[in-house]
Amino acid sequence: MIAEFKVPKKAAESIINRTNSEYIFFADRAKKRYTEIDHHVLLTSAYTHRCLFMNGFEAQRPFIEASKDS
Repeated sequence: MIAEFKVPKKAAESIINRTNSEYIFFADRAKKRYTEIDHHVLLTSAYTHRCLFMNGFEAQRPFIEASKDS
């Protein structure tokens, strides 16, 4: 995606770093929550498809909490 849209190098590095940190965060949470599932399959799915857990509720939580305060 970065190459397809010709993202500038500094922005591309930022996107890659963010994606990697999200993946590591998801991996740590998956190990705690899903002990009986093959983590390789779960994490591959999360990384390649940006599964609902990672981009759904988890991504929206700060906004949901902020809206409750207002």
